[in-house]
Amino acid sequence: MNIESLIDFNKYTLALAAAAFAYALEKLPSGDSGHVATIATLSVLAVSTLAGILLFSVATSASHHVASSRSDIPALHLNAIRWLGTLHSVLLTIGVISLGTVLLAQLFSRAEPSKCRDLTVVFGIQAH
Repeated sequence: MNIESLIDFNKYTLALAAAAFAYALEKLPSGDSGHVATIATLSVLAVSTLAGILLFSVATSASHHVASSRSDIPALHLNAIRWLGTLHSVLLTIGVISLGTVLLAQLFSRAEPSKCRDLTVVFGIQAH
């Protein structure tokens, strides 16, 4: 297993997970209609981000172990890398699909008609 490429790839997927979390926090609805979808999407993206952070730390630790002792990666590190990598990837995929679905639902939902204001109210003009 090439640990250095795994670390490099994890940097990009971790950045995507963190950016998707921040974007979802800013853009998803917080009202009653989308509250459950927002909480679910944020939860999935948060766990994916945490799994990515743990994956990065375990892979970095394994890389330092290999560099210092010139031996193979310990089995414990390999199992943790496989498990955390799978968890991070699957949750990131689910989170991004969920984020896209909620945003598309917002885009295609019927917009409430805006209430037109009378110019007399806005500018204080009296009609004669």
